[in-house]
Amino acid sequence: MLRQNTLFVVGAGASFDFGFPLGSELVELIRGELSGRSDGNSPVLGSFEINNAFQIIANETAQNFSDVYLSGQKLANILANHPVSIDNVIATRHKDTNLVSVAKLAIAKILLQRERQSIVATQDGTGLRSSPFDQNNWLNFCLQRMFTQLYAEDTDNVFNKARFISFNYDRCVTQIARRTLASYFHLEDSIAIAACEKLKVIHPYGSLGELPAVAKGGETGFGQKVNPTTILKMARNIKTFTEGVAETDIKAQIDEATLWAESIVFVGFGYIDENLKLLQSNELLSKQRRIYGSACKMPYASSRSAMLDLNGRFNAASVAEFHVDKNAMAFVQEYEKDIFL
Repeated sequence: MLRQNTLFVVGAGASFDFGFPLGSELVELIRGELSGRSDGNSPVLGSFEINNAFQIIANETAQNFSDVYLSGQKLANILANHPVSIDNVIATRHKDTNLVSVAKLAIAKILLQRERQSIVATQDGTGLRSSPFDQNNWLNFCLQRMFTQLYAEDTDNVFNKARFISFNYDRCVTQIARRTLASYFHLEDSIAIAACEKLKVIHPYGSLGELPAVAKGGETGFGQKVNPTTILKMARNIKTFTEGVAETDIKAQIDEATLWAESIVFVGFGYIDENLKLLQSNELLSKQRRIYGSACKMPYASSRSAMLDLNGRFNAASVAEFHVDKNAMAFVQEYEKDIFL
């Protein structure tokens, strides 16, 4: 069980453990998706799914496909300069609607494919417990510690002390919670899914979409087969930095979660100023809380600066615990006794 009300703040490094790309790899994957070619009659933008999704957009907006194609080529050329993050590229060119749409389509396709290949995906047509999955990851470790000292009949309240803010577009937190809960208590899919409906997972910049209320299939199911209509729908759920900040309801949810928290655990987080500002509010200074942060592969000076920054922003009860040399799994194992009973 968790010792206190605990907010897990999840960044890209946390999903890396489940097979998802980090910023630089995602940039290269998007660039590959947008490679232009010709089918002999007309230009083709990237893969079949990307190309057809853009045909839909061109038809909806009464544009020529060539205009959309040129936006894709423009984005590919920008990415050839190896920017640190696709999010920054989108945010700084947010008025170029075609370019932003191209980028979001590519992100949606890549992440949906990675969901399908992920260690936590279920096989087509199977339930939560019917196919094995690799449970040696930080989130499964934390969930199993949450479930200790609880009984199957307690599952309605199993997430009372846990909340998540995920800055990732993937749905790994919800998918793993469903699978781990079903496996741990040997629950039917419907019961596990209903219990996970009470788990609060906030996505400041959107996600690929809400997971359906069934374990298998569904138009936006975890690892659903890629097709133009699906990736177009998912791409429209993705937000840029500015779009995320503009959603006042999301900001209210974030403020409520951070104020509720007695402990905040940062996992795989990059400590980017824009994201930290989203987590911040004046009310946070009204009480102290414990802060834990992973900083795998972050230079010592940067991690030290981030630690001091968190102490000030979140009114830490004591010096934030940071680890530079540990991955997400090693990090949560290190502080198991502090976070869990």
